[in-house]
Amino acid sequence: MEAAPAWWLLGGAQWRAIAQQPEETQLALRRLLEIVHSQPPARSTSESVVLAADDDPSLLRARLSAESFELPEGALADRRRRGESARSRRAELARLQAAQAEHDRALQQAREEARRAAEAAAAAEAAAAAGTPPQEPPAAAPPRKRPRKESSEGVKGSKAVAEEQKKKERRPELCARVEVALNLEGLAQWYEAQMLQETKTRIKVKPLLMLDPEVGDVHFDIPGRMEEESVSSDCVRPIQPYDPSWTPSPGEVCEFNFLDGWWPVRVKKLQADGKWHVVYEAEKYKKDHKVTREKLRQSMKWDGSRWLPTQPGA
Repeated sequence: MEAAPAWWLLGGAQWRAIAQQPEETQLALRRLLEIVHSQPPARSTSESVVLAADDDPSLLRARLSAESFELPEGALADRRRRGESARSRRAELARLQAAQAEHDRALQQAREEARRAAEAAAAAEAAAAAGTPPQEPPAAAPPRKRPRKESSEGVKGSKAVAEEQKKKERRPELCARVEVALNLEGLAQWYEAQMLQETKTRIKVKPLLMLDPEVGDVHFDIPGRMEEESVSSDCVRPIQPYDPSWTPSPGEVCEFNFLDGWWPVRVKKLQADGKWHVVYEAEKYKKDHKVTREKLRQSMKWDGSRWLPTQPGA
């Protein structure tokens, strides 16, 4: 087996550096040969100095130029090798200007304080000569602020905030009796309930039976449902007040009180006995009722601050 070439001990990077710098390599080899043939220098007795052996390849590596090794672009050593300044002239100028401005402000403040002190001393001397007690110098008036003009968007924004505040003030409080739309198949449109908990977007309610308030709150049991329901805030509103002046008209969509809830129905006609003939608005409920006026109410919606009719012209 043949022995490995001598340059193999140097490594790939050092061998490429030698190939790229032939003159420097010859000079380094010549110096090594001179050291070998000349009288060896006296070795230092200090333990901190250790001379390399004549046949140590690291001696040749140490004599190669450092420029042959690549440095990361933008590194401080790389910038210094290329002669670039490590500090920005613009940043240095900005720092000097800021320091000068701070010095000027401090000097101006000191001069102003000295002037006020001199005026106060002169006023005190004049008062002492006249026999009157010295007076405190008037305090400097605070700077006046220019009145701010509100833009049309600012006015609209303030009105919207005020309207939202009014809605919050009129919103039902916790534990209050409200109306809730459960939006479940086979149930009425509105049921009475009690508010238990409220967040920004959800309200927890407890459906109740429509009984006399003197009886108290009785839970409205819905098969397959929990006792408490979590619904969207848009599905909760105050209890619609009774309007004795409203009278149904044929063809009008109103709400019918049946099975502890309010169902949407359409008025057919007024019968001779004074009862109203109504049919369910949903076509799947093939049934009609003859009811008194007290069982009907106008279909209204709550916009957060007032009641509005759902049908135009009502």
